[in-house]
Amino acid sequence: MLLTLANILVDTVFKKKSNLFDKESSADLIENVYLESIDEFGIDLKHISIRPNKDKSKDSVKNLINVTAPSDVPYPAFIQYMEEKFEQSSVRIIAYEKKNKEIEIKFFSNNILKLVSVVARDEHSTRNGFRFSFLLYDFKALSKSGQHDLLTSPFPCAIELIPSEKETAMPDSLAKFNKGYVVLLNDDIAGKKFILGSDYSNERLKASLANILSTYKFHTLYLLDTDAGLTKQPNYSIVDKELKRNKITVRKLNFFTVLDKNGKEDLEEKITSLSGNSSASGKIILISAKNYLNNLKAMSRLFIKGCRIVPIAENL
Repeated sequence: MLLTLANILVDTVFKKKSNLFDKESSADLIENVYLESIDEFGIDLKHISIRPNKDKSKDSVKNLINVTAPSDVPYPAFIQYMEEKFEQSSVRIIAYEKKNKEIEIKFFSNNILKLVSVVARDEHSTRNGFRFSFLLYDFKALSKSGQHDLLTSPFPCAIELIPSEKETAMPDSLAKFNKGYVVLLNDDIAGKKFILGSDYSNERLKASLANILSTYKFHTLYLLDTDAGLTKQPNYSIVDKELKRNKITVRKLNFFTVLDKNGKEDLEEKITSLSGNSSASGKIILISAKNYLNNLKAMSRLFIKGCRIVPIAENL
């Protein structure tokens, strides 16, 4: 059965284009591009076996290539990536599902079969990609359509939320889209139920914090803006004690790697470069919702190389 390529993560990045059949591509060229693509997909070349074709009925085929793909390689994304690599050539790719979780990929040029590859799944191995999480701020600055595009984007991320009585439904809304959130405590907290006033009694301060913890109850990570007046008020120690008593993990904003603090840097290049930086693995990246949405292509490249984009809880 022809392998279905629809509805996969990289659809947001790689747009299938018509192949050009004005010139025939050689078997050697196709093989080189294919091997290069396998490497770019984070599959170690030691998992590749190349043997000469001895089937005389396929005399246009020079070699047969067998690939053992780690379990985290999605076949549809792998094939569509091949199509992207060959989009400006005369090469046409057809992939078939076989038994035992294998696929057979055939490469044609001007309707002449040039290369055959069988890709098998190794359920006991994964790629050595790094692990990242993304925390987004300024979600409300997006347009309604932008918010929808972000919420329906394929990768996990967390939205920074400041307690507000007008937006108490946000945690439930984010959960419906499998998106997380963290709570930021700063001077912009809104609503009588939530405000942590400097002139409040200890009991009233505890009551306000209890309202916040009750409303934002699905996560135990809170952020703290250390530049806010909240942290400098005399009774802030009460807030700190209550957070600890409720086993809340508190992180200061400078705990995170800020990707767009200067606003003028090449974010796509920076995001892509993370995949080659071993010290970046396990980090939580702080980025504006707008820049995150505009750089989903770079996120997908991380994914393609074997990097894992995971919920924040996995990187704490």
